[in-house]
Amino acid sequence: WNDSYYFENHPGQDVDLQEVNLARQQTFIAKCMQEYKRRNHSWVIFTDTDEFIAINPRTRRQSHELYRECSPPIDQPGSILQFLRHEQETRGTVCFTMGRLQYSPDESPLSQVEKNVPHYLNASQFLTLRWLRPADNLVGPKNILFLRAVDTTLIPSNFTHQHRVVYEKCGKAGHAWHEENSLLQVHHFLGTLEQHEFRNDARQSRQHAGRNERFRKYRGMGSNETREDLRPWIKAFISMVGKQEAIRLLGGVGRTEGWVSADTHAGRFEDEPCCVSTSAKREMKERNRNGKLGAGRDVVYSVARTDRSGAAIADMLLAHAYAFKNNMIYGGACSQAYLPHQRSTEQLIEAVGLQDLLQYACPMASDASEK
Repeated sequence: WNDSYYFENHPGQDVDLQEVNLARQQTFIAKCMQEYKRRNHSWVIFTDTDEFIAINPRTRRQSHELYRECSPPIDQPGSILQFLRHEQETRGTVCFTMGRLQYSPDESPLSQVEKNVPHYLNASQFLTLRWLRPADNLVGPKNILFLRAVDTTLIPSNFTHQHRVVYEKCGKAGHAWHEENSLLQVHHFLGTLEQHEFRNDARQSRQHAGRNERFRKYRGMGSNETREDLRPWIKAFISMVGKQEAIRLLGGVGRTEGWVSADTHAGRFEDEPCCVSTSAKREMKERNRNGKLGAGRDVVYSVARTDRSGAAIADMLLAHAYAFKNNMIYGGACSQAYLPHQRSTEQLIEAVGLQDLLQYACPMASDASEK
């Protein structure tokens, strides 16, 4: 379903899509809180899917002002909930204002990315394992709220901020707004440019300069010191569920919704790529915007090779040449299977300056058709 299914289209009517987007968020959050309160749930978190919560490691230092007697490590199952319960029961805390740490899209050495990650998982596909360099600046805080202390029926649908809903419970008093002084931290990742641009909504208008510009803003801002706070989760997760279940549960991680698996297409690229998309929207919109490509041209994708970087790049170059010869656009090499050399291949592509032409990407399912 989409807007046209639920709402009438009024030609000529000036609709502020950003205000519509915000109003929907506010309505959803208010209803969500009321529903979870009805189900007698305890805590609700106001974060996004590219954000991950961790207990501030400073809470484990006895000499630090943030020290807490109950501060379980991230590799302990249920560590966050255990921390929340202890704080609520012993200190009466009903809301945490969490400082948010913004990570840059600056790469780290592959050896560091793959540290303590088993060979059957591709560490480069995990936000929490690939991006290790925080940006110098911090962005706005978010809340975790104890629902049982709130009368959700009194929450208006037009509250001030969708990440800090109940201000009287979550004001500044006793809570830090910056990650270094926050008991709980929100680690926010941009991911790759394709992942960052996938969520294409009304927030690109007005005060937001656009996701592409935001991505490039943070590139080069990464600290020289990397953060490994979140890394222990992967080893603990595998230990808890087992190897085979971990592989099943983590299958497709890092892939945006709607991607087409290259495994569904017979053969690999030889005379022509595996599939064609009739739109040139997402993967190529940056080059379209700069006037380097013509609108309306087909976007073609090749099946990503699983062997060494040289062969993979040669294959992508052949696909790009095929697309150029046939007045098409090369969208990238596509696969949802494990690609052991993807990270090193991307580094080599960037080293020779071809990162805007040769990419790992897949078409949207609704746009793809076999050729």
